This record gives sequence, C-alpha cells and structure tokens, in this order.
Amino acid sequence: MTGTEDPVVPAITRSTFVKLLAAAPGLVALARLERPTAAAASPSPGVVYEGLAFPTLPWESRWIEIDGLKMHYIDIGDPCAEPVLFLHGIPTWLYIWRNIIPAVARTGRRVIALDFVGFGRSDKATGADPATAYSLPAQSRHLDHFIAALGLRNVTLVLQDLGSAVGFDYASRHEANVAGIAFMEAAIPVLFPPTPASFDLMDPDLARFFASVLPAPQGEQILLDQNAFVETFLSASILRTLTPAELDAYRAPFPTPADRLPILWGGPRNLVNPDAAALMAPYAAWLPTSRMPKLMFTADPGAIMPRASVEWATANLQRLDVVPLGPGRHFVQEDHPDTIGRGIAHWLERRVDHRRGRDGHRTH
Repeated sequence: MTGTEDPVVPAITRSTFVKLLAAAPGLVALARLERPTAAAASPSPGVVYEGLAFPTLPWESRWIEIDGLKMHYIDIGDPCAEPVLFLHGIPTWLYIWRNIIPAVARTGRRVIALDFVGFGRSDKATGADPATAYSLPAQSRHLDHFIAALGLRNVTLVLQDLGSAVGFDYASRHEANVAGIAFMEAAIPVLFPPTPASFDLMDPDLARFFASVLPAPQGEQILLDQNAFVETFLSASILRTLTPAELDAYRAPFPTPADRLPILWGGPRNLVNPDAAALMAPYAAWLPTSRMPKLMFTADPGAIMPRASVEWATANLQRLDVVPLGPGRHFVQEDHPDTIGRGIAHWLERRVDHRRGRDGHRTH
C-alpha cells in the first residue's frame, strides 16, 4: 500500500442497492452535473503525480486513430500468424499483461494488446460527456473498429474485467471471427448482468466499496479526487506487494482528477447503467450456446467472479477448460503471470489449434 488512507465506505443494505439500481437514470443525470476540477487535491501528500512517466516496455508502442481518438497498442510476432488480442480491465492498461505476453508469443502467434480509450496511453475523450464516452457501448464500438482496422481474422481473445464485457460482446456478434476466448475475473453470470441479487454474491467489502462510488458527489470524491481505484482498490486486489515502480506505472495514466473520469464511468457505475446491462444480457445468453473453445482461470476468493460464477460457468459453458490459480482476488495477472501465460499457451496449442484444419479453416 502507498500509505493512502482508505476512503470511508458506508455500510449498505440490499434494499439500498435495489434503490440504487432503480434510480440508475437519476444517478447518471445527477453525476453528469458534478464536474471535477483540475485543482483538486492529490490523493495523498506522499504520492507525487506530476512528472510521472510511462514505463519502458520491451515492445514498440503503436497508435491508431479509431473514431477520432488515438488508441495505443503493441503488436508483436508474425503479422501473418493468427492473432491473440489481450483486453485489460479498470484501472489498468496493457502493462498488466507484460509478464504473460512472452509465453503466448513463444507459441508463434501474433500478439496484440491495446489500451482502451481513456486508459493507458490511449487518448482521453476530452470534452465529451464521460458517461457516454467511457460507457461499455462506446468501448465496444471502439473494439469493433480496432479489430476491423487491423484486419484481424480468427482472433483469440484474452479477457479480464472491462475487457471481458467488451470482448464477450464482440465474440457473440462476430462468432465466425473468434477462434477462442480465455478469461479471468470476468463479467459473467451470476453477478452479471447486474441485478439486486448480484450484491448478495459479492464479497461484502467489494460491495460496500462499489456502493460508495455510485452516487454523486461521493463517487467523484473517492474515485477522482482520492484516486482510490488506483491507490486503494488496486493494491488491495493483489496479494503480493507492488513495487514503487509498478504502482507508478498504474498511476501514470491518471495524473489529475479529470484524467480519472474513465475509471468512474467505465467501472462501478456500470452496475447501475441500463446501457451496460443491455450490452451484457445478449452475450450472457449466448455464452452457454457457443461451442467456441473457452479457457477460464479461477481464483479463490476472486472478486467479480466468485464461486457462484465459477459454478455457473462449469455447469453451462461448452468446451470449457478450467485452470485454478489458487489464492487470488481481482488482478490475478499480477499474482499468477507464469501460470496464466503457460495455461494460455498450452490451451492454444491443444484446443484452439485442434479446432483448425491444416489449412487454417475450422474443423467441425
């Protein structure tokens, strides 16, 4: 931890959560009126955001303009090989895959990892309504256009958190273009699409934290002014202690409160965003019908993919391989990179390659 005090998180009852869900349109309208100021205080006197630099990664950074915004990504390996696309969660960026990518690259695949709009080194949607610009439908549209712009075919998706909702949505609408899906700490039933029952299945501390940031202006204070998703939630969701350099890598995209709007609107407030639920419902119904190869990494106790979600997946998903990671919370990439990297590589060669004929076409 950084020494930053945890935000005060009020207790919440199930009835309060129901009211928050019912009041979703009102919350959105209210929060749109609460604009942060760049002059808001730093989350802690011990944290210096000014002058933070992005870390140097062993791969060349690239940018592509998508929907008028520059999206940052890396693209390594044979450009003619079948691609594997990594999609991160909140508040992270492609940096979180840094210790997993090498094992997957050694399979001979083309490996791509992107930063969603508002995250990492991608553009912020400055001047746009953040509730719309960083919504799941907006990120889903950007992903569609990113994959089309790069001409990716037969792509394997590796998903977590935000990336899972957007990636599952893409796969459900473009099944012929997706070779397989690997996922961890993902937005699947029974927690998603979010309902009042979701609250009962969440870790109580996580549920209280989420509930604290739903209404304005409290959410703005906690996530924008205090940057609690980076300074508190990130570290609390990783078992090992991040180094100062690693923490700075996650701080770098969010130096000011205004830069943190993607966290607020792309993250917990999706629990009460009808547009997010509308995006999740079709893929949640599609997942059990698909025979696409799937690989699920589980953690104990997890965060947004607790035991009830794991049990749902094992009972309902076809062609599912499961790799238990052991102890873990939300950002399992930081605690189990070797197991995840080896697991994906082995699954690609055993399951996804088996689905292909020698000419690269799918077998039936």
